This record gives sequence, C-alpha cells and structure tokens, in this order.
Amino acid sequence: MEMIEGFGIREFQLWVLLCMDFPGGVEHVSAALETLGSSREEMRAWGDREQAIPQVPVENLTITIHAAGESPTSHPMPTVPCSWLLEFYTSVLGDPVCEGLERRRKGMLGHRLLRWSLPLWPELWFEVAVGADGLLASSTRLVRRDDMPAVMLRDVTDLRSWSTTLDDIDRCAFGPTVDSGDNFGPGNKTMLFTAPDRRGRYREYYGRFGYDLLLEVGRA
Repeated sequence: MEMIEGFGIREFQLWVLLCMDFPGGVEHVSAALETLGSSREEMRAWGDREQAIPQVPVENLTITIHAAGESPTSHPMPTVPCSWLLEFYTSVLGDPVCEGLERRRKGMLGHRLLRWSLPLWPELWFEVAVGADGLLASSTRLVRRDDMPAVMLRDVTDLRSWSTTLDDIDRCAFGPTVDSGDNFGPGNKTMLFTAPDRRGRYREYYGRFGYDLLLEVGRA
C-alpha cells in the first residue's frame, strides 16, 4: 500500500476525533485538538480526504439492527479483507503493541485482537479484531488497557465522558448495553442500558459513543 503523505499517528488521531465531534464530545475534542496543536479546520480537512482511509470491499454486507432486549453482540460483524486495513494500520501506527484473544463477545469468540497505543488516550488501546478466517471485523474500538485498574461503576453518576468505555459498562453490574440503532456517524453508536441512579433507583439511559468511548449519557 502506498503511504499517504503526511498521515501519521497525529493525523490518525485527528481522524478519530472527527468521529467524536458531536454533542457531548465537543469540549473534549476541543481540548484534544489543543493538545495536538491542531484545529477543527485541520481535523475536518483530513476528514474530507476520503483517500486517507482505504476504501476496501466489504464481505458479509448484512448489518442487523438489534431489537430491544437483544444482546448487541449476538450477530456476526461485517468484515473486510484483512490485508488491506492491517497494512494501513501498521503503516500509520506501527506494529501492534500487544495481541489478545476475544473470549467474551458473542459472534466474535476466538477473534485475534490487535492493539495499539494512541497518545491522546494513554489508559486505552485502539483495538482491531481479526477472525480465524483472516477477515478483519468492523469492530475498531477503544478499550481499557489490561495493565490499568478496572473502573468502579456503581451507579450512573460514575459514568464519565471521555473516560468510560462501552466495554467498561458491559462488564459492570448493570450491563450489558443494547444497540438503539440510532447511530449518528461513522464510528459512532447510541446504546441503551439500565442503571441505578445515586439513590439506587433503576432507570433507562442512553449513551452516545465514539469508537466505544463514552461521549454523552442521559435519560432514555
């Protein structure tokens, strides 16, 4: 694959940030742009360069919207030929810092998990899943590093935007989440879940996520 001139880890993070620049994430994106010495204009310019992220043929094009009460991980994930995107990720991010094996998510059990560090999120990994058949699942996400302490989620007030991940919620006592089908852009999703409030009363909530990082939470 021909390397895209000027597209490195910094620009890759700008591309990820663009997918998070929605209500609930705006202030965090602004702070992250300042950290990178960038601006929304530059971020959007990279987003406009469709050639920055390779357009690859997708296998298994059937995408199912999850019904209420149904596990969001019960259906197969759309996949793309592994070599295309893996070559892209390694050309931009380098070799994965570690690998793992998916042991929890239905429909993805046994997938090889490749993980990279991104400076903007030192406590998280950028993770890509590769199936046993050599196909890359369209399940790129930010997850908590294994060497970081698990977050304590006792009630909805413990959910912190830009810190809590979707995986954190699915692992806690009041998980799992259910896909609402109201997804608002590439890399984004809105999930539904039931959680106790600070008085212990269980309520229905929604969470908006960018690459599985919580951007906003509210009453459903």
